[in-house]
Amino acid sequence: QAGLLQGQSRAAHVATAGRATMAAAAAPSPSPSPGSEGSPRRAPKFRFEYYSPRPKYWSYDGLPFGGVYGATLAVVAALVTRRGSVQFEDLLWCLLPATLHVLLFLATQWSVKACCLVRYLPVSDVFKASHVMVESVRVDSHKTYKTLLVPLERDGEDLSFQYLKK
Repeated sequence: QAGLLQGQSRAAHVATAGRATMAAAAAPSPSPSPGSEGSPRRAPKFRFEYYSPRPKYWSYDGLPFGGVYGATLAVVAALVTRRGSVQFEDLLWCLLPATLHVLLFLATQWSVKACCLVRYLPVSDVFKASHVMVESVRVDSHKTYKTLLVPLERDGEDLSFQYLKK
């Protein structure tokens, strides 16, 4: 099985027959025969990137953001002790990390690439991955493209995913 995977394209690594029909479209076409020099090669339609999840609570919107909250509270506490009273501006400084945290959360909900950056680690080996980001390659004739993050399904040594473009 491993020898078979080494000779195939990256798209064929992931897809098993019948489960992800998009992988066949992404595989490069065979090289033209010697007599057909003018026939163009078909460009891949999809690009695949492999990801594994970050350790629990260690994504950028988890525990590391706690350091931002702690630093902000330390600065506010230093300002309050120097002045001796709490002012409205001090409370506004406390809202800054909360606002950034909400914006980061919303960015991960709106953008697949932002979600991958914040919550997943890129991996080069498909067998270490738990998710695949499938990105349609932009073609001049098609103005829209869809990027999805889909989980890998494991069946023994076979890996597959279901990509439904809507």
